[in-house]
Amino acid sequence: MDRRRWLVRLFSALVVPLAWPVARLLAQDAPEQATLAERLKAGLLCRRPEEFVFVARVADKVAAGELSQEMVLNAMKYSLRKRPKFPFFYFQAVIFRQADALGVDLGDPVAPMNPL
Repeated sequence: MDRRRWLVRLFSALVVPLAWPVARLLAQDAPEQATLAERLKAGLLCRRPEEFVFVARVADKVAAGELSQEMVLNAMKYSLRKRPKFPFFYFQAVIFRQADALGVDLGDPVAPMNPL
């Protein structure tokens, strides 16, 4: 076997196994992460259309930079600790209080459902 053929085989034996994982990493899509609105809807156990609208409004205020994402997520964590089965109304109260302190208008609050 001559030297050139030997070098080509050595190069291909070393490069091809290394190129395969790199090609797979480049071909894979980045993992999708839930948006803030999706996280709030799922975490706050939203059920009614008014609750979904309020969560979307809060997510829009975060995207606009009027509210911080950290503040909103901390409010969600607090409301989940306070009332795990119905956290939305605690979240709403905390967000309204903090938004008023920052001078951000969130519109009208969602009224709780009347129990029968």
